[in-house]
Amino acid sequence: MIGLMVMPILDEIDDAQYDIVPFDSSGGLGLFSLYAPNIPGQFTNIDFAPAQVGVNRPLLYTSAKGLRVLVQAYTNMAAEDTIRLYVGKTLVATSVLPADHDNLDVVMHIAAKDVPAGVHTLRYEILRKSGQPPEGRELEVWFKIDPPGGNDPEPDLPGHQRLKPARLQLAPGQVIDKDVAAEGSQRSSLGGPS
Repeated sequence: MIGLMVMPILDEIDDAQYDIVPFDSSGGLGLFSLYAPNIPGQFTNIDFAPAQVGVNRPLLYTSAKGLRVLVQAYTNMAAEDTIRLYVGKTLVATSVLPADHDNLDVVMHIAAKDVPAGVHTLRYEILRKSGQPPEGRELEVWFKIDPPGGNDPEPDLPGHQRLKPARLQLAPGQVIDKDVAAEGSQRSSLGGPS
């Protein structure tokens, strides 16, 4: 028998072959499902329910345009599809696909001033030129963007008024010399929120 391959018959099913289904039970379309928005640099190992990912203040400024958000390529992308990006119920960015989009991921930006602190839903919806009903995905994001100590109540004064300098626990008249430095010392920080 030329060209035939003998395969053993096993009672075990290789689950890896059945992970992708054409229709999934969560209402998505399996092979045709959309991915949740992705924030390059997002923190995924957070424990702050209901947030799934976290974003800190420096991420807002990784681009001059603001916080980058990636909408991954989706099946049947077409020129003139419109992608709307929302934080909560607020529309923060819109992108219309050009004719030469080449089925690539779409990079959108949220201006830093439009990013609210706290846990919010980041979602997008796709309005297809074909007239299909809008579809999209969402992601719960913890935007931890307040500076240490919160907002400075008196920004025109030097320093941050809510952040007090650390105080070393030294005896009166004691100075930090070689011996004290070798022993180390306790410090405390009295002050507002961090």
